[in-house]
Amino acid sequence: MTMDHTVTPCGKMPEWLPRVGVQLVLNPTFAQVKWLGRGPFETYPDRKTGAKIGLYSGSVADQYNPYLIPQENGNKTDVRWASLQNTDGVGVKISSSVLFNFSAQQVESDNLSRALYPFQLKAFDGVTLNLDYALSGVGCTAISVLNQYRVMPSRYQFQLVFEPLRK
Repeated sequence: MTMDHTVTPCGKMPEWLPRVGVQLVLNPTFAQVKWLGRGPFETYPDRKTGAKIGLYSGSVADQYNPYLIPQENGNKTDVRWASLQNTDGVGVKISSSVLFNFSAQQVESDNLSRALYPFQLKAFDGVTLNLDYALSGVGCTAISVLNQYRVMPSRYQFQLVFEPLRK
């Protein structure tokens, strides 16, 4: 399946956006992840130079980074393709003609953004999959995200290809 996605901002917009892409909820059995991109640890547009491009794999649970205050985590940059599958090898492979970002979480985004403490994160019956073709950097404690790592509100077009995986 090929998905052509166009985002056209309208109305009052913030100065810059956290991300532009799609979010899907997959079956919770798709708990194994594999990707060709930067890794094996989390990377962001302004935090990736120490990560080598390679083929990596692990569980969705292992992609979680336990920050003191729950927040966005586990992103992978410069991804050529990513796959999620169950223990029988059934799942989905996602690719694009351009590099993209992805993250897979065992928590809903709304819960992640509202939680103030890790104990407030609740597992849910699914895997949250973010597929982003524009993602802002994270900055640091003393300095905000630099302009070159900000996603500005503008028109974006992107194509994702979804392929079924069968054992």
